[in-house]
Amino acid sequence: MKVVIVYESRTGNTERAARVIGTQIQRSGHDVSVFPTKGIDLDALSDADLLIVGTWTDGLIVAGHRPGGAGNIAKHLPEVWDMPTYSFVTYAVKPGNVLRGVKRLLESKGADVRGGLELGRRHLDSDALDYAEQVLRDFKPATSKA
Repeated sequence: MKVVIVYESRTGNTERAARVIGTQIQRSGHDVSVFPTKGIDLDALSDADLLIVGTWTDGLIVAGHRPGGAGNIAKHLPEVWDMPTYSFVTYAVKPGNVLRGVKRLLESKGADVRGGLELGRRHLDSDALDYAEQVLRDFKPATSKA
């Protein structure tokens, strides 16, 4: 299975989570490519069986939460019609409804969003590992009929 992970990171936490997720999926025997939103390899994306998109939580501690870098994702991620997609958001204190916003953004690009997770920075690495395993359990790629 070919997996592309795209991330938008402000402080490095979302990039770190993306790389942890990618490494874990790769250890399970899959081909994984990880790109920042401004550096997506369109050939790799078009060959992918699965897309994972991560971003950070922007806003005040108690209100106004939104997907950080959503404009970059909207600008640089091409339409991915019906591509199976999972998402994640990183946060420091509270994620609010950011995951819902990411889902809407990805669906506007045609993605078949199958799940998402909020990753707090206190347990970022362990939660990212668990999320990679969850995605591998949940996602069943279509098999070609030869």
